[in-house]
Amino acid sequence: MKRRLLALFLFLIAAAAVLAACAKDAPDVDSSTADAADDHEDIVISTPYCDLHYPLMWEDRFSYEIVEDALYTVRCFATVDEHDPVEYFDVVFGDSDTDPLGTLDGVPVAVVVKDVTFGEDWTEGEISAVNAMYDDIDYLVQRLYRLDGFVEM
Repeated sequence: MKRRLLALFLFLIAAAAVLAACAKDAPDVDSSTADAADDHEDIVISTPYCDLHYPLMWEDRFSYEIVEDALYTVRCFATVDEHDPVEYFDVVFGDSDTDPLGTLDGVPVAVVVKDVTFGEDWTEGEISAVNAMYDDIDYLVQRLYRLDGFVEM
């Protein structure tokens, strides 16, 4: 009986060692920053600095324009139903008055979130749609953080 218990005990220790070795070899994945977007396409905004990514689910409501002056700015708009597009955030490359998220190959990068004023003719559902689009700005930011050459400040 003692031999069986000893054999079982040694088997459990060996199994635990094998599991520990497997866990050590497994890649370290943080589920909060794992790139779930690689499983599907994104809205891609090509700039001279990098490609910006925004969730494809907003393709019918998202638009942008590029403004090139002393800075390179990507102005992002939400369009909901018959309302005029509202600017809700910018991505600014270059030295600006805004604190940058970091630098990309030495170029400061800032994300400037805009306040949107909704008119009385906006419904709760339309306002909720824009607020959901605000939430996905973090998607774009997380993709920036993972770019080669990006240094967070």
